[in-house]
Order: sequence, then C-alpha cells, then structure tokens
Amino acid sequence: MPRRHLFAYSVFICILALWSGSVWANSELPIRFHRLMLEDGLSQSSIVSLHQDSRGFVWMGTQDGLNRYDGSKFLTYKSDPDLRHSLSDPNITCIAEDEAGDLWLGTEGGGFNLYLRNHELFFSYRNDPNDTDKHHYFDVRDVAVGRDNNIWLATTGDGLLRFNTETEEILSFQHDPQDPFSIASDDVHSLLLDDAGILWIGTSRGLSRHQPGSKKIRNFINDPSDPWSIGPGEVKSLSSGQGDRIWLGTSLGLVSYDAQEDRFSRHDLCPSGATALSDISVTTTLEMPDGNLWVGSEHRGLFLLEPLTGRCRSFKNNSQDDSSLSDNEIMSLMLDRTGVIWIGTSNGANRLDSKAKQFYHIFKQPGSPASLSDDCVWAMWEDRNGDVWTVTENGLNIYRTATGMVDQIPANPDDLRSPSYNSFVELYEDRDGKMWMSARDGALNRFDPATGIFERFPPMPYREGHLATDKIFTIEGDDNGRVWMGSMDGVEVYDMVTGTFESIRHDPADPYSLPQGSIRALVFDHKGRMWVSAWGNGVSYHDPTTGAFHHFRHRPDDPNSLSGNVALCIYEDSRKRIWVGTSSGLNLLDPETGDCGWYTERDGLPNNTIYGALEDKSGKLWFSTNYGLAQLDTDSGMVQSYTAREGIQDNEFNMGSFHQGARGMMYFGGIKGFTSFYPDSIRHNPYVPTVALTDFRIFNKPVVIGRNDDGRTILEKSISEADQITLSHSDNVISFEFSVLHFASPEKNRFAYKLEGFEDEWNDVGTRNHATYTNLPQGDYTFRVRGSNNDGVWNDHGASIKLSVHPPFYLQAWFIALVITLMGSSIYGMHRYRVRLLDVKNKVLERRVTERTEDLTQANDHLQQEISVRQRVEDELRDAKDSAEAATEAKSEFLANMSHEIRTPMNGVLGMTSIMLDTELSTDQREYSEMIFASARNLLVVINDILDFSKPASWRWKTSNSTCARSSMKSPMSCRSRLAKKNCTSVA
Repeated sequence: MPRRHLFAYSVFICILALWSGSVWANSELPIRFHRLMLEDGLSQSSIVSLHQDSRGFVWMGTQDGLNRYDGSKFLTYKSDPDLRHSLSDPNITCIAEDEAGDLWLGTEGGGFNLYLRNHELFFSYRNDPNDTDKHHYFDVRDVAVGRDNNIWLATTGDGLLRFNTETEEILSFQHDPQDPFSIASDDVHSLLLDDAGILWIGTSRGLSRHQPGSKKIRNFINDPSDPWSIGPGEVKSLSSGQGDRIWLGTSLGLVSYDAQEDRFSRHDLCPSGATALSDISVTTTLEMPDGNLWVGSEHRGLFLLEPLTGRCRSFKNNSQDDSSLSDNEIMSLMLDRTGVIWIGTSNGANRLDSKAKQFYHIFKQPGSPASLSDDCVWAMWEDRNGDVWTVTENGLNIYRTATGMVDQIPANPDDLRSPSYNSFVELYEDRDGKMWMSARDGALNRFDPATGIFERFPPMPYREGHLATDKIFTIEGDDNGRVWMGSMDGVEVYDMVTGTFESIRHDPADPYSLPQGSIRALVFDHKGRMWVSAWGNGVSYHDPTTGAFHHFRHRPDDPNSLSGNVALCIYEDSRKRIWVGTSSGLNLLDPETGDCGWYTERDGLPNNTIYGALEDKSGKLWFSTNYGLAQLDTDSGMVQSYTAREGIQDNEFNMGSFHQGARGMMYFGGIKGFTSFYPDSIRHNPYVPTVALTDFRIFNKPVVIGRNDDGRTILEKSISEADQITLSHSDNVISFEFSVLHFASPEKNRFAYKLEGFEDEWNDVGTRNHATYTNLPQGDYTFRVRGSNNDGVWNDHGASIKLSVHPPFYLQAWFIALVITLMGSSIYGMHRYRVRLLDVKNKVLERRVTERTEDLTQANDHLQQEISVRQRVEDELRDAKDSAEAATEAKSEFLANMSHEIRTPMNGVLGMTSIMLDTELSTDQREYSEMIFASARNLLVVINDILDFSKPASWRWKTSNSTCARSSMKSPMSCRSRLAKKNCTSVA
C-alpha cells in the first residue's frame, strides 16, 4: 500500500473512531477497573512487572519488593542485607518461571535472582563471575526462560546475557560495529521467545532476532526509505499475536511485525480527544484471544484496539471515578488463565475481567446532550420501533438503539410537542402505539407518534367521565383496550373507545372492595384478574366474575402469609404463578389458598427489598433490589447475584423501574442510569478455580520453613507446596488460611473445609478463608478445603495436607515401655532391699531382745526387792495408823465424856436461873440473875464446841441417834438450839 493511501486510510479510521466513540460513550459495555493499592497490602505503588505462576498466584514486581497476591492478601519479599537469601535489590523489573516452578527475577542494578518456591529462598547473581570488576552489577530489564537450561537476560549496557543453570556460566552477546551479525545495541529492553524457540530482542536501535544454537543475529533497523521497515524508536516491549504477528511497543508508537510477509506496520490510534499514537510512547502490549489488543502508554493511559477495524477506546484516570484506571502511566500488562486482565501502573495494580457479564450501561455524561438528562431513572419502555423511552428525575429521554444516541425531551407546559412535566415515574405504550407517562406528583400525558403531540389529561374529579386524579404511580392495559392506572386514591380506568375515565375507590363498609391506600403496582393475570398492591396493605386481586376483591396480607402469627405488607411489584410468570416482591422479601403466592413461600437474604437474595421482577426464556426470574440484581432458578432455588462490580448501573435500583423488550432485552433502572442486557448472554464463568493453602499458624504465629526457634522443623516446604505437617501435643491452637486463585471477583469466592479424622461434615463458611482447630487429640488427620469462583463453580478436589499430632512423651510407646521396665526394676530392687533390710532388722532385733531380757531380769530383781521393802513399810504404817486411830478414839471418848459431864450441871444452872428470873425479884437480884444466865449460856456454847470437835471420829454411830439429821441441818447454830431445848425439856 502506498504511503499516501496508508495515510488516507488512517485518517478515515480516525474519523470513524471519533464518531463511534461518541456513539459508544453512552451504551457500550462498561469498563470498570478494580484497584489494588498500598492500603490493600502492596509494598509499593509502581507495578513494574506482572506474572501468574503455574500454581495460579499473581506476582507483582515493584520498586520496593516482590509481592504475591492470592485474592485476599499480599505476601511481600524485600531486600535485606542482613539476610543471606533475600532479594539482591528491591526494584523488580521482570519475572519469569522455569519448568520446576521456580521464578527468575530481574532487578534494576542488582543483577538477577532465583526464587526457590519450596523453601522461599532467593539466590542472587549480581555480576559475571568471570569479570574482575566485582562492583559492576547487571541492570536487568527482561528475562526469558529458554531451553537446555538457559536463562536469557536483557540488560542495559551489558547486552544480551545467557545464563546456564547447570554450569552457572554467563555468555554475553554485545554489539560489535564491525560485525553485522551482532546484536543491534547493548541496551536491551525486552525479550520474547516464540513457539519455535526463536528469541526476539528489543533494543534501543531496533529489533534483533536470534536462533538459539546459531552464532548469527539478524537485526531490524529503521530504514527511512522503506515504508515497511521497523521505524524509529526504542523497542520497549514485545508480545506475540495471532499467527506469526509480533507486537512491538516503541517509544514512538505501536508497530507490528508480520513474519510471513517479513514486514512491519505502524498502527496509529485515534480515540476521541486523543492525539495519534505516533506521539505516544508504548510501554506494553497484550493481545486477547479475540484478536483485540490492549496497549499501555507511558503517560496517556490505556487503549483497546481492534486491529481489523482500527476502532479503539481509551481509558484514563478519573479522580472522581474509583472504577477508572488508577493512573495513566501503564508499566505492565498480563492476562491470567481465568480471563482477568491485570494492568500495572505507577499508582497501583488494576484488575479487569475480560469475561465480565454483558451488561450495558446507559447513563448521564455531564455536558453531553446525547446522554441521559439525569442519572436517576424511574421507568423504561421499549417501543415497537425498538427505541427505549426513559423517564428520569429531570426529563424524558429516548434512547435510539440504532445509533446509541439519546434524545432529551425537556418539559414545556406551553408547547404541545413537549411533555408538560419533567419528573414522570411510569411509562406505558397502548395498543395504538401511543405512549402514556404519569407522575406521582400530578401529571398524565399521552404522546401520539403520528402527530408528535403530547396530550394532557388534567384532573376533573367532579365531572363524570373525566380523570379524578392525575397522581398516577402505575399504568397497565387489559385485553379489552382499557388502560388501568393505579393512583394515590385508587384506580382510574380509561376506555380507549369512548375516551372516558372511570374511578374505583375503597369502600370502608365493603370488605371486598378495593383496598385502602395508594396503588403502587397493577397487573393482569391469565384469568383476567387484576392484581393490585395498596401501600402498606398487602396485595389483592379483583375477580371479574363476582366483582369482589380478595386480600392477602402479612400476619405475624402465620408463617404462610405474605412476608410483608409493603408490596412493591407483582409478576405472573410463564407457569402462571404469582410472585410478589415486598420490602421484606420475595413471595410465591398461591391465590387459591393464600399461602406464600418466602425467599429472603437467608436463601441467598442479595437484599430483601424487591423492586421489580422479570422472567427470561429459560424460566429464571430476575429481580432488582437495593443491593444489585438477582437471578432465581425457581426449580432449584439457587440465587445468583450481580453487583456494580459486574458492570450494572449501581447496586441500588428504583421501584417500578423495570421492563422487558420484544426481543427479550431486560431493562432495570436505578440511581446511576439504567442497565440493559440479554439474559442468555449473562453466562457463568465455567473455569474451575485453583484452591491453595496460603498460611499455617500455631497460636496465631506464622510457622517458618525449616528449623524453628525451639529446634523443631514443622514445615519443610512452603505451606502451598507441603504435603505433611507434624505437630506436638503442645500445639493446642492451629489455623489454616486458604485462597481460591480466581480473581474476577475474589470477594465472592466461597469456601468449604473439613478435617478428616476429626469431623465428618464439610464446613461451608461462605467467603471466610481461614479455619482454626484447638486441642486436637493425638492421631493422623487430613485437612481438605474446597472453593468456588464468583459464579459458584466449585473445585471439589481442592487442596489438602496431612496432619500428624504426636502424643506427649509420657503417652508414647517407648516411654511406656521404659516406664514399665523401670518400674519392674524398681520393684525388684525394692524387694531385694526389703529382704536385706528385714534380715538386718531381725539381727538387730534379736540383739536388742537379748539385751532387753537381761535388763528386764535385773529390773525384776530390783522390783522384788522394792516390793519387799514397800510391804514392810506398809505393815509399819498400818500399825501406826491403828495406834493413831485408837489414840484418837480414846481422846474423842474422853472429850465426849467430859463434855457431857460438864454440860449436865450447866444445863441445871441455866434451868434454875431461868426459873428464878420468872419470879418476883428486886432489881439487883434480876441483874445478878441475868448475869449468871448469860455466863452459863456462854460456857455451854464452849462445851458444845468441844463436843462437836470430838464427833468426826465417831460420826457414823452418833448421827444415827441424833435428833438433828445432817440432811435437815440448816446451820450449826440451829442444831445447837434444838439440842438445848431437848436437854432442857428432859431436865424438866
């Protein structure tokens, strides 16, 4: 093709792209990037290199360390001069994997490193071992794993290096101006090994081609006179395309090489508002299986090119949109095995699912009259021409599906070719093709496409046949050509034949009348019954035969009643079943019995508020909720949910904002425009994901590979590679972490695990990716984990690891045998010792018995002597006692006799004196007589005391004859008084 024709073609493609860009801007599939930033665990923001290994982990090389991502967290490796087997340099420029699964890493100024996966160790190669200048370190820009144990390295200033992994010898390929078959430049930026084993080398002067085993290199250098030459600029990146095509990202644009034609072609991109790609430095490229090409630039963002048509889209950072690219400097691109595109930028990583669900998003673009007038959409209707009428918070819109453009129709009450109101909430196309639109605040219009006139229906409540109220929420037509409208006060019916209105209202006196409340939903079923929902009053249907309304409401004491009284939508499916969406869940209602089957968040619904319901061709139901869309398989009960991450307008939808077109296209409106899609194009991802163990902890501390601080080796390999773990009884708390290596929507991946030998059932833990066990008994176990991707596709084989818990030493066989042996030996030894001890004790005892016998004999002799002495003493004492008692008795008798002898005459004196005192006496005589009486009485007392003193020795016989018994004595004086009286009487 002549250059001038090529230029004309490029201009045409640019014009086409500019036009199509404006068309796609409002209706194309949305591109939503999901970011991974520092706050997510990245060690540094610049993602210089990307690689997915054979196990499924994603590796990111940054300017401050290597990061491994498993879908839930990052594991970071950094350069540490105090650690022998750490990275040689923190700036990781490239990553490649060999057949053993180990990684080869290039660094900026720190040579290259080998990462041994099993042991998580790094071995560095900083410079050529044959080079005497050990301070010269390789600056590696790219790495490729070749055949025959060869690793190819692109360096800055050192040319191309070949490292032999067996001999560890380095062979250098450098530019020689005198040799046309040497490499084009010593500054090598990129490498590519094709399927034939040919090595392509991108340098600062062009492209070089090396056939391994050959000593010659073919160079491709820009030739200004040849339009098919490579063109000027540094070759910064190389990637393979379909056929024999190679994509070259250069400092001056995008170039492709056709090996069959042996020629180069330049590709100029002209996205809307951007300059030609020849002015853009291309840093990386990635061709998709469908042939489309992703192109990363140095500062102009990301481009998606269709090489066959030249059509392209550009994507840049938008500080107001978190789903846009995180930065415009693209440093790396990668497609993983599940179809997820990874974009490394200077400000984090971005993730894009190339197999995302085919949801179209129509939305408002500020400043664009060809987009929606407002993001808040209340209703959509696909007319018979295939155009989609849309009412928003701020005006009526018509989305032209043929062009992707939007016509905004602002309200003008004074112009019949404009609607009278902006904030409509409902649309309906009648059988004549006229479009009805209503507003809850009061406005009813009908558009006639034949005349272009908007007819207005003002309320005239007091005129028969006219509209009673224009506060209309919902509109539906029946088979007889009538239009039914749910209003604030009841139901308005328009007869298209007569052009008149009729009103139906609630009658408090009639329980079978229209329910009280504003009518928010109104549909007709296959029997011609009209179903309505009155706000806060459940649902009801009108029986056309009897004219009665039958009501269904929520009853707290009846689990088979409606789940809630705020019904937001009513839908009859192809199997003639009635579905009711409420603010408290979804209901399957049986009109005959009134019983309802409930579906709520417990059953998998993303939210209990059901705004709209539609059915696809396969019989599955689709619902709009307050947290995304939901698809229900009514046979299995399985629910699949979709959120903004899958490309829908937003997680929040609006009441009444749903519609299904003639070709099966579904429309759901919300707070950020509306989503349209063909249900059969929303396919589940069939990829069976990889499940991996990512961490093992004891007492919540990560277990290191190799010998621990306590001298034990628990893990001999990385947990993701290990087959066996051996624990002691003291490891009472253990925990596993695991991941599903599927990155389309990793937050929706699910897990189930069990410990065989300890539990029989699987633990379905949803999105939780860890398990903990405590106080496991001794024994052998197998820990198994299964996982599913975001669409519920499970890997039932999953990952597993054997676990052996050793018993404490005192329960182990060797210890028990040792204890038994020791106990037997101890018992025998104790027995022998006991026998010896008894012999010794017997001898000692015999000696002591002999000695004791002798002592006792001597003591007995002494005792006999003592007994004889004591007997003699006792006899002497007895004799002395008898003598003393005889003397005492003689004394007592003497005293008693003497006392009696003296007391008798003394009593006579007292008696006579007493008699004398009773006679006539002179004063002197009486005084003398009284003195005699007193003296005699005192003498008698003394005599009585002497007599009493002599009584103890003979008490026994004296007391028996005494008138004054001891038991009756009160005092010695009373006894003496009685004796005196007795004696006195006896004397008389």
